Amino acid sequence: MNRASNAIQRLIPNVPSHLASRVRVEQVDTLANLGGAIGLVGVFAAFGIFAAFWHSASHVYLVGFLATFITIYAAAFRRSLIWRRQSNRKEMSHGAYRVRNLHVGLIGLLWSTMPVSLAPHADSNQILLIVYVSSGLIASSVVIAPTLLAAFAISIPVMSGTLIAMLMSRGEAGPMLAGLVIVYSSLIFVSTIHSHRVFIQRTVGRMELEEQRELVGLLLRDFEQESSDWLWQTDAAHRLNRISDRMIQALGIPESDLRGQEFTHFVSSLTDDETATSAALTHLRQSFVKQDAFRDLRLAIKLQDRHFWWSITGKPVFEKDGAFKGYRGVGSDVTAAEESRLQIAHMASHDSLTGLPNRAFFRDALTSAYRSSSGQFALLWADLDGFKSVNDTLGHPTGDALLIAVATRLRACVRSEDIVARLGGDEFAILLHDVNRCEADELAKRVIDSISAPYHVNEMRLSIGVSLGLSLAPSDAKKPDDLLKNADLALYKAKTEGRGTWRFYEVAMLESAQERGALQNDLRLALEREEFSLVFQPIMNLDSGCVSSAEALLRWTHPEQGNVPPDRFIKLAEETGLIISIGEWVLHRACREAAHWPGQACVAVNLSPVQFRDTSLLRTIDAALTESGLPASRLILEITESIFLAEDETVLATLHHLRKRGVSVALDDFGTGYSSLSYLRSFPFDKVKIDKSFIRDIATDGDALAIVRAIIGMAKSLGMIVVAEGVETDAQLALVRSEGCTRVQGYLYSRPLGCKDIRLYITRLAVDSGLGVEPTSTLITATGTT
Repeated sequence: MNRASNAIQRLIPNVPSHLASRVRVEQVDTLANLGGAIGLVGVFAAFGIFAAFWHSASHVYLVGFLATFITIYAAAFRRSLIWRRQSNRKEMSHGAYRVRNLHVGLIGLLWSTMPVSLAPHADSNQILLIVYVSSGLIASSVVIAPTLLAAFAISIPVMSGTLIAMLMSRGEAGPMLAGLVIVYSSLIFVSTIHSHRVFIQRTVGRMELEEQRELVGLLLRDFEQESSDWLWQTDAAHRLNRISDRMIQALGIPESDLRGQEFTHFVSSLTDDETATSAALTHLRQSFVKQDAFRDLRLAIKLQDRHFWWSITGKPVFEKDGAFKGYRGVGSDVTAAEESRLQIAHMASHDSLTGLPNRAFFRDALTSAYRSSSGQFALLWADLDGFKSVNDTLGHPTGDALLIAVATRLRACVRSEDIVARLGGDEFAILLHDVNRCEADELAKRVIDSISAPYHVNEMRLSIGVSLGLSLAPSDAKKPDDLLKNADLALYKAKTEGRGTWRFYEVAMLESAQERGALQNDLRLALEREEFSLVFQPIMNLDSGCVSSAEALLRWTHPEQGNVPPDRFIKLAEETGLIISIGEWVLHRACREAAHWPGQACVAVNLSPVQFRDTSLLRTIDAALTESGLPASRLILEITESIFLAEDETVLATLHHLRKRGVSVALDDFGTGYSSLSYLRSFPFDKVKIDKSFIRDIATDGDALAIVRAIIGMAKSLGMIVVAEGVETDAQLALVRSEGCTRVQGYLYSRPLGCKDIRLYITRLAVDSGLGVEPTSTLITATGTT
């Protein structure tokens, strides 16, 4: 029985485990509803068999068959009545279900005895009766197919008994009838299985649909009870006709005032910023007109002097005949999400430190100005002067605080419609709407005065400056990129002309920039083409009358422009980083040339601050000395005070490494720029060179003479040799000699000389002095850009 049950179970469609008990209830309920009709037909069939075989079969079997049949069917009928009274039954255990099927199986077994017991005593008419009754019993399985186990519990035993009876029949029709029973039973079995599968699928589908409806109903109840969102519904005229409690709470408006309001007019009346939500309102109105669904329309709402963001979703509802019934939807308070989105968008378009718009925002604003402006507008590009020094020496927190203060002052300088942006680092830009050149000029002066005023940051008084470049649109440029480029060119002009000022863009600036770009490209090829050369200007020892050292000066002979002045290409080489490779070439060539000089005359080579920050500088110097064979004591390196503006510890460490190698160091151009006695205290320079600007005026300017006298006295007290640069007259020479200066350099003695001429000059002076060539000197000079 268990094997048959398991085989039948494999034919049953898969039923979710949580629905199996309920499905069994449906199966038994179907069987109970059909039980009365099936039982009545069975009773008539039993009495028919009893009457037909009374004269030919055993009376004992017939009486026993009929009595047993009536007893079983009476019990089944009673059980069906009891089941039907229990209308609220929702579940049924698997054991109880098997008992029901076992009861049906007993009926099937009873009917299976009928053909086997009666066929041997039957005539041809009685055989046909047995077959007709058996066929009807087999066919009844289709009726009770919802309970597949019960259907097979009747049909299989009856089919088996009939088949056996037909095969035992003495007539020739027996085997034929047996075959027909098999074919007929097979068709019935297939139909029964199909009917059962359809029943199960429909029953499970209906139960799952009921569960989904219950879940949706539960969620909706929870939604309205727990969620801050709210449901809304309108009639065909778009008037509110269903207002949930949550909607009333969200709006703070009585239901009586809400009911009957036209939905789109009602929402529009609550809109806080129609400009920000105009697209959503338009979409909402068009959807209502077209009876289309809409989703997540975001609207800025004002309720009770508070600002909110709503998300509205709605779907049209139609009758079965297609008639429009109204809208149903949900409203959500998305204020927190919208504020977060706006904050993220603000962070993406604004500088996190100063809160000003960033480069991307400013670029978009400039593009919009070109598209929408019919008048003239101006772009002001600002670069802070001296900020890097503050940031490097006092630290980034102080630098950040200073930038915030600068941003505040810039905002205070402009109108509300103007845009101030931080482009990065210490660069700022201002977009001025509807201004002329005169108004832009006044603003530039106001910005410089404001930014240049002292700052009080972290209990410190700080001072910086600012340089400005201005370009006007559309007169200076027809496109945003060109306007930016032109303002940058004007800024570059302002910085090269002394900083702390402003310049308007001029066409000549572009031409100069293009020329500068072409010169930069040629500069990259100058080394490869061997266009560089060195000349040497002697530095005289006044005591001995011979050459103490010679400063190496770089010259560039351009194939088309001829001799390019150093002040045109050295700064460009520093800005592009080409000074590293050029400086390496100068060191190697100068050392190699000095190695052939008579006596112990030294060579002085200028070092750029860019070279000094290069980590390979010491290796380059070592390589130049090794390759040339020049003693380190005959190499002098000239540096300027600008080297000390950043990374003092690194600078001092490099200087001490040079001193250990025996290389001398001179401080060039002393008295100009950032002159500070702290530099002379932090490192014991071998020499100090007085800038030629002081020597030029020494005979006519008492202040210049006083400065020269002070420098010479200070250097002597520190044990340093003093070199006077730019000595061109006898009067200048007499004054510096009288103050105790023993080293001079200038046209009074010699202009810069080529390699062969400097050798002859050193030799001639050594012979003329009668002292030969001066012993090793400790003088060193700078980058060779004079």
